[in-house]
Amino acid sequence: MNNKSILSLRNNLKQSGFSLIEIMLVIAIFTIIFGVAVPSMSSLAKNNRLATTADSLFALLSFAKNEAVFQSSLMTICKSDSPMLKKATCTAKKAKNVDWSSGWILINELNKIIRVHEPVDSSIEIRSDWRVEFMASGLIKDKKLSIIFCDDREKEKGYTIVLKKGELVKETFQCK
Repeated sequence: MNNKSILSLRNNLKQSGFSLIEIMLVIAIFTIIFGVAVPSMSSLAKNNRLATTADSLFALLSFAKNEAVFQSSLMTICKSDSPMLKKATCTAKKAKNVDWSSGWILINELNKIIRVHEPVDSSIEIRSDWRVEFMASGLIKDKKLSIIFCDDREKEKGYTIVLKKGELVKETFQCK
């Protein structure tokens, strides 16, 4: 082998691969990107969890209203004392501003359990009256009722479901 071919071979070997500085620079860039992305992903997950919980109760309220009309009977959704399907019962005590995060159930006027919802994530708080009752006409017994959904973040967007004259509306709400 002559000197030119050895020099050419050396140059080719030098140019292949990455230097330590280049690898560390790439790692630093990825660290910065992930450092920015992870907190926003956490916030997105909490927002989705809260919206899904509100949607779940909204769907059950719509179902209960339709069933009340279809079966011409009273349908009640209430905070559950027990998340277990066979032991689920409504909170007997009439109260305002009740925490529903332990789950809720739908029962008919014969106290037969129609649907059960398990407890929600511990970071979510749901507040409303002790129960929602749909009469056979599809109207609620109370004139107006609100169900408020917030989580453990201060001054963040939450949701409220307003029931008024048989109409169900889900709106955004500013939590305190």
